[in-house]
Amino acid sequence: MITTPFKFPDGDGFSIYMKRLPAGGIRLSDMGSTLIHLSYKQDVERLKEGSRLKVYSQILSEMGVHDDDGELFLESPANQLAQSIFQFGQALMRIHDTAHLNCSNRDLI
Repeated sequence: MITTPFKFPDGDGFSIYMKRLPAGGIRLSDMGSTLIHLSYKQDVERLKEGSRLKVYSQILSEMGVHDDDGELFLESPANQLAQSIFQFGQALMRIHDTAHLNCSNRDLI
């Protein structure tokens, strides 16, 4: 587990885990904790429909993050670990902030 100063608005720290990849590089993972944390404020199934899905997919794409059944992860070369931790933390915060979206069927945030 990596200790960072990143925190959710309620004060809980981000859960970021690091694993060496067999082919080289590092995988940063939240082990599913971000969506669990988000589920305290909203139904995370809403991220799989309509405008929220578009916003969620856009965040993942822009930040290079992948979703494996709720586990968010980012793979990185070892020599870019510091930048990747920051990038991953930013992605987790942006995903968590989707709880504040007020999307209707007509709006795309």
